Amino acid sequence: MWQEKKISILFLSLIFSLSQVSLYSKEDSLPLDTKKILSKRYYKRIEEKYQPYLVDSEKYTSQIGKEIHLKYYKHLLGIAEDLANNKNLKIKEGSLGFYYDKKLPEQKKLFFGIDVVVDKVTESDFSDACLLIFKKNIYKIADTIKKNNFFENDKDISGFVLSFEWDKNDPQQKFIIWINKKDLFKFLAKKIIFNEIIERSALTDAKGKIITLKI
Repeated sequence: MWQEKKISILFLSLIFSLSQVSLYSKEDSLPLDTKKILSKRYYKRIEEKYQPYLVDSEKYTSQIGKEIHLKYYKHLLGIAEDLANNKNLKIKEGSLGFYYDKKLPEQKKLFFGIDVVVDKVTESDFSDACLLIFKKNIYKIADTIKKNNFFENDKDISGFVLSFEWDKNDPQQKFIIWINKKDLFKFLAKKIIFNEIIERSALTDAKGKIITLKI
């Protein structure tokens, strides 16, 4: 009798162990916010690895920016994981967070932003280089944004600001694009094409000067 109970206990323990292995191996590749089961152990590992990519919440100059950052902190960790691990993007540390356009009087219009370092391009023309880089990366970033419903639903988030640089020895080899939220979701829904999202967005160079790309 005892032997049968012992075998049953061992069998159940084995099933539990295998289920745990299956859980972690399957969920490791998913963005943090899509996980239905989030253990403290897994969360701690994710936070240690991807928190450095996030903006320091104490460095926000606007209260609303800090509030939104803390509200979606776990989501931001998942976004960093997805972009860095699954999409292989090189995100600059301390850049993933919320920003506002300093040229606008209202600081409540927040833009989710990241700084991305890309491989050096061979195009000598600045406009051609920007177009190539943006086209290569926008689909990856947009896919991650699509997985996080809060972007579309939160009225405090007005859009997205993406910075790309491709030559660490030349700080001028960089451009920033400010994308309206409605336009990005139209792009995701295939209601506007790549050229249109460029035309509808504001682009600046490293000095903040507005630039126009040759589409």
